[in-house]
Amino acid sequence: MSTGCDGRGDEPVQSLTQARERCEEAEAYLSEQRVPEAMYAADEAASAPEADDDVKGAAYKMISLCHSAAHNTISALSFAEMALGCTPDDEEAQGIYADALTDAKRYRECVEYITSLPSAPTSLLRRQLPALTGLGEWVGVLALSDSIGFDQLTDTELLYRAYALARTGRLTDDSPELEMLAYYDAPRHYSREELRLLADIYAACGDRPRAEVMEERLTALQDSLITSLSESKVYEDLYNLEHTRRREEEMKVRSSELRLLLAMGAAVVLASLLGVVILVMRLRATRRRAETERELLMLNDELRRRHEENRAQETSLAEMSSRVDRLFRDHYDAIEMAANLLLDASLSKNSEKRIADSLSGIVDGCREPKFLRSLEQTVNTYRDNVIERLRTQLPDLSEADMTIILYAAGGLTPRVMSLLTGLTPSALYNRKYRLKKRISSSEVADAREFIQLLEQ
Repeated sequence: MSTGCDGRGDEPVQSLTQARERCEEAEAYLSEQRVPEAMYAADEAASAPEADDDVKGAAYKMISLCHSAAHNTISALSFAEMALGCTPDDEEAQGIYADALTDAKRYRECVEYITSLPSAPTSLLRRQLPALTGLGEWVGVLALSDSIGFDQLTDTELLYRAYALARTGRLTDDSPELEMLAYYDAPRHYSREELRLLADIYAACGDRPRAEVMEERLTALQDSLITSLSESKVYEDLYNLEHTRRREEEMKVRSSELRLLLAMGAAVVLASLLGVVILVMRLRATRRRAETERELLMLNDELRRRHEENRAQETSLAEMSSRVDRLFRDHYDAIEMAANLLLDASLSKNSEKRIADSLSGIVDGCREPKFLRSLEQTVNTYRDNVIERLRTQLPDLSEADMTIILYAAGGLTPRVMSLLTGLTPSALYNRKYRLKKRISSSEVADAREFIQLLEQ
């Protein structure tokens, strides 16, 4: 079974309880910086059929934060809007939406949204002030500071407001922010950020001497920090750390170069070995091809020789068959003549009874087993024991079938064979046809030669 990116199975989240559990898992994943698992779990929770608006809002918040972590500002803003649509009164959803607007550089919309809230959380307003100040959105800084309330502003936030008023030309002599600036003129402990803001404010108001004083204080503060760091050997430690870091980087570079050289050397060796292997394989292939061509030439010569031998053997067999046929005709011409005379109707009417009886005796003798054995012996003698091979390969042939085959092998005409077998010419033809078909279907070794006996 396949699993999701957080190790769970493919079983879908259905119930409200399961959706809430997946939301909690998504929040845990996000706290561990496991963004893909958090997004997957939150998406499953939002897709649950029984998930309510609270669960969907929480899931969309998680997905928006995941996209923000991946610097995908458009998707982060889209899911923040969806979360706000599900839970419009959720302060966390409001903050995520405001942060998404700021990340998407839609500052005016961010200010308008925050100031439009009936009771915007002070934490939300305070969180946006530094960002808008750094981005130079002075109108937004003033609007947010007004929403917080002048009396509720911290010292640094008052400086943000004064800086925004100075940059927009709205810092006048009767501005309450001037009292705050006088407070900063007195000797006190202050941060670098506050000194930088004061210097920028005085410079924006055109009060160059005070701006220079703040710059001097900022320089003195930085010098004191440097002196403190020097006395505490922080710079020495930093130098040692930097030196160690550079030495480690140099060692890594050298190690990388060494690995690269080793890899290149190994690649050259492998390439050389591969070249040798390819060369050897080509030489072997060339040798095999030459041997194959030589064997083919020898085989061609052998085939040509055997073809010539077969042709000579066929010629010899044809001559032998012709001599055998002549011999059969010469030997059995008397039988043929006697049978033809006996079949001639005029002989029985006009010839003497003695001649007719003599001819009938010759024909009857051809039906005797002695004559058939003699005929079989003669055919075997001149045709390489063909009848013997026929009896061996087709032992189920009847004696009547063998008699027809012997008469045909002896060269007797169908007319004489009809007389000897007592079959009509058409019946004899059908009998021979069935014998040929039977021999052909038997697929014996000498079937072709056996069929030729019936075609004599």
